[in-house]
Amino acid sequence: MKNYHCFNIEDLLDSKTNCYIGEELLKKIFSDFSCVGKNDDVEYFLKEKSIEFSRKHQAITYLVFDDDSTLVGYFSVIIKPLIVSPTDKVSKTVFKKIKRIGFDYDDGFATSAYLIAQLSKNFNVSKPNRISGQELLNIANSVIKKAQHDVGGTMEFIEYDASKTFLHTLYCDENNFTDFGQRETTNRAGDKITLNQALRII
Repeated sequence: MKNYHCFNIEDLLDSKTNCYIGEELLKKIFSDFSCVGKNDDVEYFLKEKSIEFSRKHQAITYLVFDDDSTLVGYFSVIIKPLIVSPTDKVSKTVFKKIKRIGFDYDDGFATSAYLIAQLSKNFNVSKPNRISGQELLNIANSVIKKAQHDVGGTMEFIEYDASKTFLHTLYCDENNFTDFGQRETTNRAGDKITLNQALRII
């Protein structure tokens, strides 16, 4: 079983920490990351937006390295509103939980939740050494559990490309997320895509 090491990029950019490497080296590390053809927008976010978003606390990005100091994957986490209505495809148990902790919003309820905003493995890593989606998700969830311990929270959610059935398998079939809605968006290439929104109680 491989060991992985997770770093908040804020710590890598803070000269007062013992893991400081600075922005120049950080961007050099980013240059070896690729998920082109898999999700170009996720690669673009890491290379062009993650540092700015972390510094502004809009979303915090975490880098995952193996024992050889190879960047094998990354994810970003942010707290965002989660809005669920009675017509969404969630169980009565989940809806009652949101109703109990949330606020009235139109015909549903809104609450704060941890959003895994980006999550991707590095496809430049050879396949035998590549981190799995499950391992990366486990690391992201460990960060969320730490935040939950420190500040509370009961929900997390994720958005994923509805056309990629393997993502539904990973999140919903294997990790107890429940699809509850969809939203339409446009990628950097200008193509319209549908995102499934999935949540779970933590």
